[in-house]
Amino acid sequence: MNIEVGPTGSLVQGHLFDTDKVELERQLKRYDEQLYLKWDATRYGGYGTWQLRRRPKYKSIVDSTQLGGCGIHRLEYKEIDIENHVWDLPALSDSLLDRVKACDIWDQTDYQGKSHRIEEFTATMEQRFFDHKHETQQKQHTDMMYGIMQDRAVMKDFQERIVSGVDPRHLLRFWR
Repeated sequence: MNIEVGPTGSLVQGHLFDTDKVELERQLKRYDEQLYLKWDATRYGGYGTWQLRRRPKYKSIVDSTQLGGCGIHRLEYKEIDIENHVWDLPALSDSLLDRVKACDIWDQTDYQGKSHRIEEFTATMEQRFFDHKHETQQKQHTDMMYGIMQDRAVMKDFQERIVSGVDPRHLLRFWR
């Protein structure tokens, strides 16, 4: 009597040398929110393998119908192996994240992503706000000093007229 053990990929998920899947996925999410791990039991002759995949960024049209001359489309995230499959992994290891970082083209070109652009935009807007505020304060100070100088000239003129003998009530009548 022969007992044969066939491929176990559909019965057993993972390998003996796998590291902690939850912690590894947490690290991948911290690096890129779209990355995730998936077990594919059909690969390697039914023994299965881990796949590192990236979720689709945009929804695709799954179903379309026409209703009253208008098109109605149903959108869903649809994974395509060529686009979303990153690697087949023989076993989960802690060096996976380092391997992903080493192959990341955007990281090598110092691309910082949306969060960096938002921070840069916020910093620029704050700088513009402070520059505008400073310019406004400078303009207000300049206008105030100009007004004080004009008032000083008017008061000096009043003083000279009063000293020369003009009635102050007569001057106040024109000042109003």
